[in-house]
Amino acid sequence: MAPGSQLRRFLVGFDGSAEAIEALELAIHLGQFLEAEITLLSILP
Repeated sequence: MAPGSQLRRFLVGFDGSAEAIEALELAIHLGQFLEAEITLLSILP
């Protein structure tokens, strides 16, 4: 990563739980704010 650059990619794990839904919503809002790319990893229970 170049000096002064920011990390703008997120990998979010999702298992369908209430906590995962909250974390996903937070990641989406943060990603929009930082103009980041979000990758969703679906974890089957």
